[in-house]
Amino acid sequence: TAEHNMIPNNHLYLPPPLTRELLRKDVEEKHAEALISAQESYVAMGCSNKTAGDDDNELEDRSPCIVSWIATPGGYGAPQISHFMDRHSKNSGVPIQGWKTENQLAEGWGNKIGWVATQSDATFTLQFDRIEKDVNSVTVFYLRSYGEKWDESNARFTVSTIDGNNHDKVMSTYDIAGFSEDRHSLTLSQELKLSGTIGKGKSLRIKVDLIGGSTFKIMGLMICT
Repeated sequence: TAEHNMIPNNHLYLPPPLTRELLRKDVEEKHAEALISAQESYVAMGCSNKTAGDDDNELEDRSPCIVSWIATPGGYGAPQISHFMDRHSKNSGVPIQGWKTENQLAEGWGNKIGWVATQSDATFTLQFDRIEKDVNSVTVFYLRSYGEKWDESNARFTVSTIDGNNHDKVMSTYDIAGFSEDRHSLTLSQELKLSGTIGKGKSLRIKVDLIGGSTFKIMGLMICT
């Protein structure tokens, strides 16, 4: 159907990771595989917004995620990232310390758009209240880069929910290194698997602390079933 062709027709997919192993002769094949995989996932997970009802104007949210964005120039850019972080940080009641949106492209990949730590004790907390779906995973997209600026870069991600006594119940803690041993910068992803489901209607918190180095860059975030 037309709705099932939305992914290939609009080329909506994540490209293959840019690594040394990705040869020029393999690029077209790898992109085709990524497109097919995105299409299969889209259909299997029922991500179309079209309902099975009689009214074609009736919409139903079938996305598996309550949050899903990746920083892209001309797409989800600096203004959108700043608005997202400000909004959900205010929900947590914890001020942002030492993080800001970076929107400088002059130095290439190392400075592309993202949410970046600017000091050694940087921290922020996001809170999502009355979530609209059950959540089982959080995926972070981040930059891994090289050079003195990135020495020992390491961030700790803590995902929690709020129990009946208004206390945090930790569901996942994961440390992610932002420093690369190789002289290239890559956008990577890391799934933070939860110890259990955070149920629909609950609150979800994500706390991020810089525990090594003086910088770290977040490029995207997905919170999904």
